[in-house]
Amino acid sequence: MLAYLDPEGTRPGELACLAGRNKQTMGAILDELDRLGYVRRTPDPGDRRAKLIMPTERGLRLMEASDGFVAVIEQKLSDALGPDLYQEFRAALRRSVASLPPRGYDTEG
Repeated sequence: MLAYLDPEGTRPGELACLAGRNKQTMGAILDELDRLGYVRRTPDPGDRRAKLIMPTERGLRLMEASDGFVAVIEQKLSDALGPDLYQEFRAALRRSVASLPPRGYDTEG
């Protein structure tokens, strides 16, 4: 979820949409991240009825570390495949993910 979080704050509904989760599930995740000190809820200055989810200093450190890990993994894959094949791989992966249903698979067939 932190991958979708804007350091300036993101509304819970937008996070739920980006993460492909329903609002109730996202609320439970946010409650836990708040309890653990990674995020905090603040009033949205644009709409005082709404809340923004903001990363705490601890959350920002985790986001930075995560970005670093992803960069290392991407570089290793690019080195192994070569830059052109790696870009083709990323494009194929994006197309594959875009073709999936928004909330997982229909297990009924």
